Amino acid sequence: MRDSLSPFVIEQETSLVDAFRAIDGNKSGFVIVADDDGHVLGTLTDGDIRRAIIAGVDLSASVSASKAYRADFIALSVDQGIDDAIDIFKQGAIDFIPVLDGNGRLANVLQKKQLYSLLLQCENASLGDDFSSVDGSLIDFEVFNRPWGIYKTTVLQDKFQSKILQVKPKSQLSLQYHNYREEYWTVESGMGVAQVGESRFALVPGSSVVIPRGCKHRLINTSETEYLVVSEVQIGDYFGEDDIVRIEDDYGRAGD
Repeated sequence: MRDSLSPFVIEQETSLVDAFRAIDGNKSGFVIVADDDGHVLGTLTDGDIRRAIIAGVDLSASVSASKAYRADFIALSVDQGIDDAIDIFKQGAIDFIPVLDGNGRLANVLQKKQLYSLLLQCENASLGDDFSSVDGSLIDFEVFNRPWGIYKTTVLQDKFQSKILQVKPKSQLSLQYHNYREEYWTVESGMGVAQVGESRFALVPGSSVVIPRGCKHRLINTSETEYLVVSEVQIGDYFGEDDIVRIEDDYGRAGD
């Protein structure tokens, strides 16, 4: 077993309180329960421990005696593929999968966030790879509010990123340009106008607009009642908010 898996493995005679400490230490919400020979017996989550406490189990009790761990866990063989992991994670309630060798010992652990991060980065992977360095937080993008509405980043990579923009009725983004990226807009719902250079284009669901690097542009929602929802793909060398050069702005941000 590789060293990176050690924080995720406890023995069956470990106390519940020590199991809780292990879960707190690995910051992933679970551990794998193994016997003295390293054979995997089940999985234990922080939720399983909380339910055991509510049921009256003493925290000093061993994991085995408490019967808190799940012996009916779902696992994969190291010889299976990433597609098998995707099918399991589609079930929704599963956030991690133990990967076992031919003798039932732990060969790997794959977390859903790690897998989705790999897929979004277009990385090829196998269940035998070391996933400890995969940053699962890449998929945890916040929703940001702006005076004109909200946006959420959906993919962020070195050379491209994508966002969903929701523009409030009768609102518009600043007239702006970018030095380091080009943008591609596709309208998902609503209606509006795209200004690109000196040209203006009517927007309806399905409309697509290309904004070259350095070209001034603006997105305008012309509806009185409906949000304008746009999928935006950016391709370039840098995607920081400080690459927004505002020429005109309804909210006093021109020149920022």
